[in-house]
Amino acid sequence: MWNQTNSPMLQSTFSPELKITKCNESFVAVIGVSRPNGAYYLYDFDSEKSQLIPHVCSCQAKTTEADLMPLYSERQKDLTVIFMYNQVSNKVEQYVCRDEMYRLEQVEDTGLVFNPSSVTQTSVVAILRRDREIVVIEKDLNGNLRKCLEEEGRISQLPSREVITVIDRQIQEMEEDYEEEDEEDSDYSYLEDFENDEDGSEDDEEDEEDVSEDDTEDSEHYDDSNPPFVLTVSKKVLAFNYISKNYESFCYDDKTGDFLPIDCSPDPNQVIESHLYPKYMETIELGTNIFHVYNSLTQKMEKYWFNKTTEGFEEVLAPELVYDSSKDTTATLLVTFIYPNRALIIMKDSEGRLKKEACFTGVNNYIPMPPSSVKTLTKEEKEKGTPEKNVFDSSSEELLGLLQNFYAMCFQ
Repeated sequence: MWNQTNSPMLQSTFSPELKITKCNESFVAVIGVSRPNGAYYLYDFDSEKSQLIPHVCSCQAKTTEADLMPLYSERQKDLTVIFMYNQVSNKVEQYVCRDEMYRLEQVEDTGLVFNPSSVTQTSVVAILRRDREIVVIEKDLNGNLRKCLEEEGRISQLPSREVITVIDRQIQEMEEDYEEEDEEDSDYSYLEDFENDEDGSEDDEEDEEDVSEDDTEDSEHYDDSNPPFVLTVSKKVLAFNYISKNYESFCYDDKTGDFLPIDCSPDPNQVIESHLYPKYMETIELGTNIFHVYNSLTQKMEKYWFNKTTEGFEEVLAPELVYDSSKDTTATLLVTFIYPNRALIIMKDSEGRLKKEACFTGVNNYIPMPPSSVKTLTKEEKEKGTPEKNVFDSSSEELLGLLQNFYAMCFQ
């Protein structure tokens, strides 16, 4: 399949917002990403693929020609393929004009790959000829699509229309399949009526058994005891995998238009939570918790605090806190943080590694949360030991004020 990527030259100051919403048709939870036209592009989580993928449904944000920015065109198999940046999907996609009205349709598997160096600097991107008509695909001063028709010497600008996307075709195929299933059911409905007249009691029992089995399967796959999505303050999306029964973490990359897994393949030199083995915790001034941990990556004892806002661990100097092995705890549970919709516990797993679990409102069980990267101090920061890098240096009144603000935020 050709590569769908965003182009660096298309990036703007627009900052997308994320939200958890529901599909208008099935009412299942989806993730919405705001787009410049005010719409939200929707995503589902595929537990088998462990991916957030575009939501295929009639409630998905529609793409019109006004949302497209033409980049350049190429000829392929007697077709003029136009590369467009879609501001709704945040992707570079390929389009052709097939019908008599020159309606744009997204295509795949053309064998062409987007090349940023081919983006034309001229306003005219493609010229399409048919009989005595000529349609010019060009971009206006803002880079947006403009489609003009020249017919018998007269030039007119064609109005913006909805385009046919790959998702539109998938929806159409699904609707056609449903119609075929309904027709097949109606064709054999008279046989069901005849069988019910012959012996209704047995069929009723079988129907009840079939329904109960289907309901059981659905409830196992769509278990709603845990929220399908959790959106953190730092705009990280936690998606519940109904197969592994764990949450997986993702972040939205505006450069690619994709949700990327977090720490799926971490940098071998990047410290993550599973590298940390907590020994014990100390509570210092203003109630801040400091964790003494053994870092299996650096093979050193280090100190961390938990940032409730980012929901991540950050390394601190705190030279006044000296590790004492006699204080090592064998307790599994270390501390609990309360959020509006859940409780987050910091604990040790069976091997002593740092582990996070969450219990959501109305749910009685705890769900493991995926490990995150931790914020570490650089070698220079550790050697210098500058007060501005050590937020727990009580000699700095300014930084002590920051800590007071943090305390107020945590316990408001």
